[in-house]
Amino acid sequence: MSEQLIHSSEGMLELPAIGDIAKHYGMNAAAFAYTFRSVAMPHPHTEPEFVSCILVAREHGLNPLTREIYFMRTKNGTIQAIISVDGWVKKCNEHPKFDGMEFHDDHDDNGALIATTCTIYRGDRKHPIATTEYLDECARNGGPVWRSAPRRMLRHRALTQAARYAFGFAGLMDRDEFDQWQAMKDVTPRPTRGERISAVLEPPNPDDEELIPPTDAVPVVDAATPDDAPLAPDQEAMALESLAAALAAAPVEERAEVAEGYASVLDRMSDAGRRAAEKLIDRAASAAAAK
Repeated sequence: MSEQLIHSSEGMLELPAIGDIAKHYGMNAAAFAYTFRSVAMPHPHTEPEFVSCILVAREHGLNPLTREIYFMRTKNGTIQAIISVDGWVKKCNEHPKFDGMEFHDDHDDNGALIATTCTIYRGDRKHPIATTEYLDECARNGGPVWRSAPRRMLRHRALTQAARYAFGFAGLMDRDEFDQWQAMKDVTPRPTRGERISAVLEPPNPDDEELIPPTDAVPVVDAATPDDAPLAPDQEAMALESLAAALAAAPVEERAEVAEGYASVLDRMSDAGRRAAEKLIDRAASAAAAK
């Protein structure tokens, strides 16, 4: 985690977009920025990337503090928005034309699950939108969770695909879909030996030089400090403040997941800071158990 991650610049914190969304969650801009960058962003990242992701989260109306939406770095260096299942359900329920959904499972002659169909109804459409996902296709490149909970995973995949068709949620993925996408092999055709030789021997075209951006146009990412570097006292105080705010903002059933997101931060605290953080987490867990 870089020093830039802990302390956003004053200019960034004064942006209306950050102030508005921080106010929505009952936090000041600094605490919200710290929490967002700690639990919902890939490390390291630049401040322009941070602002871009803030705008995406605000556009979709999803809570980054409870990871309804978070962001991951792709293997080609771009950042992809990831929506949890709770986020997909929220997106559907908040759509003004949403009129319910239902699921249907298909089984073979031996009772084994073959496919799941999600049907979404819209109040402004005569016919519903139905999408069928097949277990053999989805589980082929899936992780171990596809073997331990295939029905739940297939239902989630059918939901996300049906939501795309019904409401046009472009540019969004769930985590499992993202992992499978990143695991895909690059099938871009490679140039032949003759084409490579020709490219080396062929004189450069002067007209192409205008297409090459100047060196100073390439964004520079500050070098990150080690992820296990101890927090300074003011950083630790801000971390405790953001942890308390994130736990308070999260539904009781999701507070354990919020606490897990802070595990690496707790490892960098002093003994006193870690004890204070553990008390916050234990208090939130007790509140959840009492519900």
